[in-house]
Amino acid sequence: MNYKKGISVIIPVYNAGKYIRTCITSIVLQTFKDLEVIFVIDKKTSDNSEKIIKENVYQLNDYKIIKPTESSGAGYNRNIAIEQAKREYIGFVDADDFISKDFYEKLYSFAQNNNADVAIGGMIMLDENKKIIEAKNQNNVIASNISEMYSMMEYSTVWDKIYRTDIIKQNNVIFSTGVMHEDNTFMLKALLNTKKMVSVPNVFYYWNRNSNSITMIEDNQQQCIDDAFIVFNQVLDILSNANIPTDYKDKIVCHNMINYAGDALKIKKYYIVILNKLKLLLGKDRAYEICYKLEHNQKI
Repeated sequence: MNYKKGISVIIPVYNAGKYIRTCITSIVLQTFKDLEVIFVIDKKTSDNSEKIIKENVYQLNDYKIIKPTESSGAGYNRNIAIEQAKREYIGFVDADDFISKDFYEKLYSFAQNNNADVAIGGMIMLDENKKIIEAKNQNNVIASNISEMYSMMEYSTVWDKIYRTDIIKQNNVIFSTGVMHEDNTFMLKALLNTKKMVSVPNVFYYWNRNSNSITMIEDNQQQCIDDAFIVFNQVLDILSNANIPTDYKDKIVCHNMINYAGDALKIKKYYIVILNKLKLLLGKDRAYEICYKLEHNQKI
């Protein structure tokens, strides 16, 4: 399929009325103008997010608003938007976040100049008072294998990157649905089909870690752990069928366990399943080593 020049920016929306105006403004102010913006408003959204979007989208050159008939979370909503994306690259922005004004110009330029399937920028994590919690800049590096690609990423988040649309659609790269941590399966499937990834310095995605986030609410902590187990199982299944070296698989396993899946080891029934799968994937000794070190807060 021939795609138009530029980037399809996918924004899943769920009760984001407090933040969505800032998010839209950061898209409007982009120095790169070849953008198709796709808003996907979750069926369970009950605040004024849709109203604010409709009041502000006139500033965008190319946009669409999708309202799914089902509600299965951000992964489901992003998958629907991917089907409708018509630009060369796909990017993601969460409705409570925003991006620096040259974010997409630089990512697109580096991707084009290096014939890269994926381009990744930096990340700045903010608390509710806009205080910086964490920041990661990127060096200008080109990676040609998945182990190097994972080394570029602090987390397996989808929003600090753009992806060539062809590799997403032709390889049926989609998000896990109905669970948190859905980014992790998408990232693994995308990078398994990526020949080249380039990192872009001095450009940033601003990640708001607000206390109302679904992964931050105390009542959701058990669900978060349960979903981590589900998603990590999916990651391990994908890796078991992946034609890549064992040390690459080890790198990806450790990345996932450090960032979210390690919490599942605290539950005995999950621990047993994970350990047995790791034995088959990485060997008995390495499986026990990883689990032991995570249990005792040691570096893996």
